[in-house]
Amino acid sequence: MGYVVFILTFLPEISTGQNCSHPIIPEHGGFYCKPSPCKGFPAKSRIYYFCESGYVLPNHVRHSTCRKGRWDPSIPTCIPSTAGHSKYEDKVTNSIPSVATTAVGVSIFLLTTTACMVIKSRLFPCQSQ
Repeated sequence: MGYVVFILTFLPEISTGQNCSHPIIPEHGGFYCKPSPCKGFPAKSRIYYFCESGYVLPNHVRHSTCRKGRWDPSIPTCIPSTAGHSKYEDKVTNSIPSVATTAVGVSIFLLTTTACMVIKSRLFPCQSQ
C-alpha cells in the first residue's frame, strides 16, 4: 500500500510539467528554434533569441532551455543599443534581406535559362543529315 501512495504522489510530476509553454516573444525581438520550425517545446528543447535593429540582448543571454516545464534563463528583454555601436545581431538581421534577394535572383536566372532551353529545342528540333 505504501508503494502505491508513493507512485501516485509522483505520477503527476512524471506525466506533466516536462514540456514548456510557447515562449513569450520579446518586445523588439523574437526567437527561433534549431532545427526550424519549432515542433513543440519538450524538455531540454532550446530557443535562440534575437533583437530588431537598434536593440540588443542584455547580459549576453542568447538562448533558453526548457527545464521542468520552465524556460531557463527566463525570457530576456531587448534594450535599445547605445548610439554608434555596431552589434553582431544588427549585422545578422541586416544580412538576411541580402541573402533572400540573392536567392530569388539566382532562382529566376535558373528558371529563365531552363525555359529558354526547352523552348529552343521545340522550335529547332534536331535533324539528322
